[in-house]
Amino acid sequence: MNPPNAPQGPAVANVRLLDVDHTGKLDILVSDMRYGLVMRGQPYSGDPTLKVIAQLNNPCHIAMVDFDGDGIPDFLVADLGQFLPADHTHGSVVLLHGTKEGTYQEMALDGWPRVADVEEGGGVGLGGIRGSLDGAASAAIHRTSGEVDGGDGQSCSSDGIQV
Repeated sequence: MNPPNAPQGPAVANVRLLDVDHTGKLDILVSDMRYGLVMRGQPYSGDPTLKVIAQLNNPCHIAMVDFDGDGIPDFLVADLGQFLPADHTHGSVVLLHGTKEGTYQEMALDGWPRVADVEEGGGVGLGGIRGSLDGAASAAIHRTSGEVDGGDGQSCSSDGIQV
């Protein structure tokens, strides 16, 4: 399974097997942090192609949620902001909001250090129960920047000060 015209030397950071359409069949979700690709494959469909669903900076991790409770799966994506580690604020948490047409609208919370992980909280996740969109995001500490946000409005920065 390769995307069409795949570049040489990918850097796949995350592969998830998720029942995106709630059919009992597992889709493959892949993030390539070198080329900024978020891809989805449906190996059960007979088409072994990974389709690009978003082009971001440097996506690192994917979590499935239902942001607005409409029953259409959405994805939270941790974006490192740049490929190599450094102190910066180019990272972001990106919501890929699913549409009825099967496409995704990007909404980003940017200005973070390297966001290395996102996890679903009370959203759909794998359990299919919608609640608040509490979740967690962690921004990797290189030397002076980093943060963990529990999704409850409280976070802790790398210098230990609550913000």
